[in-house]
Amino acid sequence: MIFMLFFCPLENYIYTKSSGLPVESMHWLLDVHWNEDKTRVWDMNVQKSLNLTRKIVLNLAKTFKAKTSSKLSISGILKRNLFDLRNLASFLAFF
Repeated sequence: MIFMLFFCPLENYIYTKSSGLPVESMHWLLDVHWNEDKTRVWDMNVQKSLNLTRKIVLNLAKTFKAKTSSKLSISGILKRNLFDLRNLASFLAFF
């Protein structure tokens, strides 16, 4: 990082730093909503499947929240759909 500060133009440094934010944001959301850092799945295929499924569900919930102007948090949307099948059906019918 220090090497970049001294030998790269400031614009490149800012672009490099900001380009990693969406990845960290997604990682943070996955960790908050599914406690992903503490997942103990040893099979690599199962890990990849869970990760992909979680990302799809998280993106669907974010899209649903944005399009419906819902006041619920992402966690609220996920929990509401988990505990009530009618809500889940209406959520899935939205897409």
